[in-house]
Amino acid sequence: MAKGVKELQAREPKFYEQYKDLSIKETEKTFNDFGVIDNQYLGKTAFPKSFARKILHHKGFPTATIVKHFDELYSGAVFLKSEAEKEYPNRQHKKHSNIAVWHILANKFKTGKGEYYIRFTVKEGKPQKNNKKSSDGTNNLLHSSFISDIGVYQIGNGQSAHAPGIVSPDIAALPIDKMLQEIFDKAKDVSACVLNKFIYITLPFTNYAKR
Repeated sequence: MAKGVKELQAREPKFYEQYKDLSIKETEKTFNDFGVIDNQYLGKTAFPKSFARKILHHKGFPTATIVKHFDELYSGAVFLKSEAEKEYPNRQHKKHSNIAVWHILANKFKTGKGEYYIRFTVKEGKPQKNNKKSSDGTNNLLHSSFISDIGVYQIGNGQSAHAPGIVSPDIAALPIDKMLQEIFDKAKDVSACVLNKFIYITLPFTNYAKR
């Protein structure tokens, strides 16, 4: 997890032009044209047409204006973590007997209005009978996405940017991806733990060398 977060945060966001808002039918056609997208970490993933209606109802960033770039944004997305279906963290999440694992990936991009993270959640279905994959040739289906302003995460100590007094009211009013925030916080905790262990182990040898 920490490695993926480090790679994501160090990445230079690529610029994309925003298009006019796409309708649901136009978004469905776009996903159909994508076919199966190959991610560098997760492999092949299908973008179902049913996903189109879900993302167009997202608040905050107008997702419909960037949908045409989803294929490139997903193919280059960084892998952050995987969760077994029974361990999926969303308390409101409905259990699915046909899902084996949930994968979380993310990327960065910028437009003329700002810089953003885009988080993708992919559901990996359980193998079908005779180990056959779906008609798309993959068990991975895009489940959801979330676009959020990079500025709301640029703080330390694992504290949410929406905490009172942390950032300006304009930034605090922006939607925050709670799952991404949790991943960033855990990565900081892991990094701090590794650093503390490194100092504890190496300092005695350093002192000994100076004697």
